[in-house]
Amino acid sequence: MVAKRHHGHISQSAVAVRLAAWLATAVAVLSIAGCTGIGIGEAPESGSATYSAWGLNEASSALTGSDRMIVLNGDVQRSEQEFFQVRGVWGPDGFTLDETSATKVRALAGQLPDRTGDPDCHRLVLVNHGFFGGGAIAVVDPEEFPPGEPVVARPLN
Repeated sequence: MVAKRHHGHISQSAVAVRLAAWLATAVAVLSIAGCTGIGIGEAPESGSATYSAWGLNEASSALTGSDRMIVLNGDVQRSEQEFFQVRGVWGPDGFTLDETSATKVRALAGQLPDRTGDPDCHRLVLVNHGFFGGGAIAVVDPEEFPPGEPVVARPLN
C-alpha cells in the first residue's frame, strides 16, 4: 500500500487556524505591552448596534494614512478591559447612543487619563469585535456632550 501525500497544499481550515493563531499571538503581545492594536472597521449607514467602549491611545494610534490602526487603552479599574458596552442607532450624524450608554460616557468626562493610565487619553473608541468586519468603528469625546444633549460618536471610516 502506498500512502497518499499532499505536497504544497494547505486546506482552508488549516489557513484559518494559522491566521487565528497569528492574530491571537499579536493581540497577546500587544496586551502584555499594555495596549491592544486593531484596524478600522466599516461603520454602517443605519440600524442599531452594540459596541465595546475603550480608551483611545492617541499617541500610538494612526488615524490617517494608508496604515490606519487604533491602539486601545483599557480601564485600569477593570484589569485593562473595556469600559462597558454602548448601544445606539446609526444615522446621518453618526452613532447616537441610547440614554443609558450616554450617561455612562458622560460620567467619564475628565476621568479617562486616570482610568486608563494614559495622560493623553481623552476620547473613547467604539469597537466591533465581530469575526468578520470587526475593528474600531467610531470615536466620542465624553467632555463634548453636556447632560440633556444626545451623545453622538463620529465614524472613523
